[in-house]
Amino acid sequence: MIKELIAKLTGRLKKREQLKSVLQKRPEAVHHTATNEPLIETKLRVKVPKQDFQLEKEKQEIERYSDFLAGFGDNHEQKRAVVSDSNRILVLAGAGSGKTRVLTERFIHLVKNKGVPKERILAVTFTKAATKEMQERIAKSLEIKADSLKPQVRTFHSFCFSVLKQNEQFDLITEKDQEEIVRNILVELSKDEEVMESLYNYIKDNLVEKIIKKEDGCQREPRFKGKPNHFGEKKIKTMSGMLVRSKSERDIANFLTALGVNWEYEKPTDWADAEFFPDFTIGDDIYIEHWAYNKNTPEFNQINKKKYLEHRQWKEAQFKKHKKVLISIEESEMLDLKKLQNRIKVQIEGLLNRDLQEKTLLETLEISPTYKKALEKFIDEILEIINLAKSSLLSIEQVKDAVKDEKKEKVVNFYGVLLPVMERYELYLKQKDFGKKDFNDLVKNTIELLKNNPSRKDYYSDKMDYLLVDEFQDVSLGEVELLKLLIKKKTNFFAVGDDWQSIYGWRGSDVGYILNFEKHFSKAEKIVLPYNYRSTKNIVEASSHFIQQSKKHYKKDIKCSKENNLDESKIIQLNARDDYNAARYILYKIEKLMQEDPSLRIEDFLVLYRSHRNMFGYKQVFTQNHTKIPIKTIHGSKGLEAKYVFVLGLKGGIYGFPNVYADKDIKRVILDIPVEDKEEEERRIFYVAMTRAKKKLFLISEDGNESEFLADIPKEYKFIYSGEK
Repeated sequence: MIKELIAKLTGRLKKREQLKSVLQKRPEAVHHTATNEPLIETKLRVKVPKQDFQLEKEKQEIERYSDFLAGFGDNHEQKRAVVSDSNRILVLAGAGSGKTRVLTERFIHLVKNKGVPKERILAVTFTKAATKEMQERIAKSLEIKADSLKPQVRTFHSFCFSVLKQNEQFDLITEKDQEEIVRNILVELSKDEEVMESLYNYIKDNLVEKIIKKEDGCQREPRFKGKPNHFGEKKIKTMSGMLVRSKSERDIANFLTALGVNWEYEKPTDWADAEFFPDFTIGDDIYIEHWAYNKNTPEFNQINKKKYLEHRQWKEAQFKKHKKVLISIEESEMLDLKKLQNRIKVQIEGLLNRDLQEKTLLETLEISPTYKKALEKFIDEILEIINLAKSSLLSIEQVKDAVKDEKKEKVVNFYGVLLPVMERYELYLKQKDFGKKDFNDLVKNTIELLKNNPSRKDYYSDKMDYLLVDEFQDVSLGEVELLKLLIKKKTNFFAVGDDWQSIYGWRGSDVGYILNFEKHFSKAEKIVLPYNYRSTKNIVEASSHFIQQSKKHYKKDIKCSKENNLDESKIIQLNARDDYNAARYILYKIEKLMQEDPSLRIEDFLVLYRSHRNMFGYKQVFTQNHTKIPIKTIHGSKGLEAKYVFVLGLKGGIYGFPNVYADKDIKRVILDIPVEDKEEEERRIFYVAMTRAKKKLFLISEDGNESEFLADIPKEYKFIYSGEK
């Protein structure tokens, strides 16, 4: 009688003994006094925790497909992730744990072992490279062509593109197209004085000085002449083709040329008490001098202020004595080119007694390479905010509403341009031919389509029985809303990700979606992949300890693989005197390691940095030594690995690491990330950097100004070395 009841309940006579085994191991589960897990009630009136029932099923499946799963060795959790039939599965991985392999093997298992038609499966990820890798792995195992998997294994954007293409005609524009559209819109708006005033004020107050500092730091071309003694070479080309000695003189020359004024450069005087060379001569009696110093200018290293001012005073006296017209331009005026050019234009028009050519603001900005770069940077920021607004599913009206009470002049000026540009941009996409879309429209418009057309939503949902998502820690609001629309109650939803590696908050991804997975997608089976197959023992343990100082994370006990467990070499923390000293240490270390092991190639080394601000001293030393070391931002290194990794810029201070001040005010209107969340993300960024290293990790800091993060790496995992004083 008991056998018949069990057979009726499970459909399998073998379940009886297995069920008894589970209950013997967990007697407390019968009375359910130690767990809040859901219960399954059998005809025997015995209650079995659902989790134990699921684990037993997975154990059977692993035994059944042991040959297929042999490649996973003794990694039981990876095998569980491949075979589990839970309706919702969240696989929580660590760095180097083989999470993408698990997803691809699950796809293969469903097709090869479970007889699921590949057309009933959709696997999505974020990058073309990851998609291609997955397609090739699956195709090789199933002995089919990789191209045949394109409808089933794709990026989010590729999937959305195919959905929209089945419902409407449109052209997809590139990033280059976007930039050209915005440029054309700005030209259309060039006669709108209010918009142009906002554009110029934003560029002048927020971009120009930064670009000047960057130019002066990275190039050998001087900003101004070192007169009276060291004039420098004539090597900076102007619009007219003539060479001048300084960048400021180049901008002045370009402006004169654009106005249609004929000028001569450094024409020697034949009228002064002693010969000298005025910067610019117009006609016979008009001279322009650009001054690096006046009485109020702070002294800088290149030029002796006292001598310079004495020479300036003598020249000014010469112009006055011989009744020549002098137009003086202070270096400080170069930071407000529009105001300076208006002044010069009016003065020259009065002296020549004729009108000069009128230039729009955009034409004026193009005259100066520095301001031209500032305009290009501004266009990049405009596109960044347009794209961020779309990925956050915000309409233009919502952006307007978000900025309406803003008081900061910087933000008001920026959005004073962005809003009219964004309106025209959207209008342009809708009106051209049969419609155009940019990259961010794909997810946004697909969501709108599925929300507004239930029949289309059901059509796409009913086409798939299994949905697999890779790199789930990187999803944003748009991807989550899309997934919710595609998933039905019957859909088997499998997501794999690592909350410890969620580092794209600045572009809209939100670690909260993986941390609160069940809030969005209902109760899920969670499987933790416990092994790191990439790094040595000290790197694995140190990085795991470090990341779990975070306030918001899944607790994971990540272990080093058996192969790497024997290597107990410690992490090196170098507290260098300065960046130049640190750069020389890196070059020395690479050379020494390559001498000790001739099989090493330069590709076995990787230099990582948090921000471009960290790189100036390093690039100078590396360039001087003609060393082509692989160098990447930490964000750009995700998914990569190298035997030896150097992490730079681990200092305190505003541009140190952690760097919680990086978000611009203009971005906060669209995406306001609390400071505490930015601190958490900075910790995850450092974790990603640490876990790129396979064999040896070098953490480069500054003596007496160490990053606070370094204190969170226990001393037993590292050796601290102070560079030469």
